[in-house]
Amino acid sequence: MSKDNPVATYDVAAKHLQIVQACIDHLHDLGATHELKILTGRLQRLALWATPVEPEIAKREQEKTAPAPSPGAGGGIERKARDVALPARKTIRPI
Repeated sequence: MSKDNPVATYDVAAKHLQIVQACIDHLHDLGATHELKILTGRLQRLALWATPVEPEIAKREQEKTAPAPSPGAGGGIERKARDVALPARKTIRPI
């Protein structure tokens, strides 16, 4: 897998997702609700992390949460969309 090739990386992820789907189907067949709940939480975090953030949306969200500059502060520093705080990436342990 090449680090600079997003298509190759996507292909690897898609193959692994097929395996995950098969495992989820099997857990459903077994009635393993506890294990499915654990996987649900992990998959939700992954889905959030995998969702791309459009620069315009990030800027609007940043403006909503940024405190107003204090008078006479000189205008402050302009932040870029990449500076918007994202949820902390947690290490996902293999099953």
